[in-house]
Amino acid sequence: MTEPLTNVTGYFSVPVRKGSHVYLYIAPQASTQSALEIIRKCPPIEKTAVENDGTFAFPYYPSGDYSVMTPTETFKGEVRHPVVQESISSGLRVEAVSHLVTSEYALTVFSVQSVMARSG
Repeated sequence: MTEPLTNVTGYFSVPVRKGSHVYLYIAPQASTQSALEIIRKCPPIEKTAVENDGTFAFPYYPSGDYSVMTPTETFKGEVRHPVVQESISSGLRVEAVSHLVTSEYALTVFSVQSVMARSG
């Protein structure tokens, strides 16, 4: 049996510059501190464009802990973390865990978990 996959979508609640991107990383400990270390040391597993309406999407991800990040220079003014849309699809739950904004990065840590594993 193949592991289920789900789409992860999100948006920015403040304007970002045209042509901006968000970057996806694995966050092994599902914490902002470990995510920040990974972001500083490792390349992203995926990069995707931010659409004109401020939305973004990463398709087909299995269960695990992840972080979505954008550099603070992405923003036109006020800096806020990316918002990951919490959802349940294909038997997987996408849930935001924490977020952080530093002078360099705006990031959100999120988890993709089996709905069955969570309720059991």
